[in-house]
Formats: sequence, C-alpha cells, structure tokens
Amino acid sequence: MRTVIFLFYLSGMLCFSSCDKSNNSLTLKTSERASAVLYALIEKSDYVLLVPGSYQAGNKVYMLRGTFVDRGMQSISVKLLTDLEDRLVVNLANGTSKTFGLVAGADFVGHSLVTVTDVANQFAFYSNGLPRENPDVSWISCTCVQQGVPADCANGGIGSSSCSVDSKYQVIGGHHVGSKCSVNCASGYYSCCNK
Repeated sequence: MRTVIFLFYLSGMLCFSSCDKSNNSLTLKTSERASAVLYALIEKSDYVLLVPGSYQAGNKVYMLRGTFVDRGMQSISVKLLTDLEDRLVVNLANGTSKTFGLVAGADFVGHSLVTVTDVANQFAFYSNGLPRENPDVSWISCTCVQQGVPADCANGGIGSSSCSVDSKYQVIGGHHVGSKCSVNCASGYYSCCNK
C-alpha cells in the first residue's frame, strides 16, 4: 500500500514539475522548487503585475502603473523579493534580477507602485488557484495622480507621496470581501487612496 501511495505521489510530482504554457499553468522544475517561488509577470499597456504563482492567504500582489508594452503573462522563478518603497527588486533563480521602480534605471519604470493584499486577491487575480492572464485592476483604489490634476482622496492627497486604505472588492452575487492597498508615487504625482 505504501508503494502505491509513493508512486501516486511521485507521478503527481513529475506532472507538477513541468510547465505547460498552452493552458497558462504555472509550475516550477523540480530543481527550482527548493530555492525559488513562482510568480506570474503580467505586462499590459498601462500596468505591470507581479502575482504569486498560486493563491495563498496573505499573498501580496504588486502593480506598477505607467506606460508599457503589452507582452501578456509569463512565469518567473523568484529567489528573493525586496520592497524598498520606491522600487521592488526581484532576484531571480537564474542569478539575474528585475527592478520595478519609480525612478529611471529600473527595468520597469512607472509612476505608481501599488501593493494589494487580503482576501480580495483570491477573486481578483486568480482563477482556480492560478493567476488570471487578464485580471481586472480597475477596482484598485490606491493610485497616483499627476500634480495639478484635482482628485477626491480619502487618504493621501496633494503633497503626499504615499497612502494606504482598507477597501472592499465586489465578487459574484454582490458580496464584498476585504482588500488592502498601498501606493508609493513618483516625483510629479501625489498619492490618492479611496475606499
């Protein structure tokens, strides 16, 4: 009986250790699993998302708003992720790194670096436990507004470079689940967070 369970487990691990891009499944090679965490890097024309490869309570999703090239979704193996307020440094398993920041010199440069946490992530960014290729980010209420453009803000506002807020995300059936977001803004922008 133990042999049968072990063989079932082993076959499941072998299946898990491949990456099938055709159905957007995100998995790591067996050798990478011990030292890295899989993330989905989703590049759209007005934002870049960094989403953990599978949903777990407490996951943080990072979004950089700006102007980018729409390249869709790819998986990356992350060894270390460091949040430095004005930039996110992502050390990859292959020994290289990517930076997502608010100042020139980063691999991805934008005007708003947003962090989203809480239960809403499960519904907004995942489908069947895996990252959505085209998530709806319009509900995220933490943003940066260009100086000189008026906006109503519950937190932040003119003169502030960062803010955070607890808000709600509406799921199917009209129910709401909790969400928390925070944002850091580039020079020339002010933070604006609403519930």
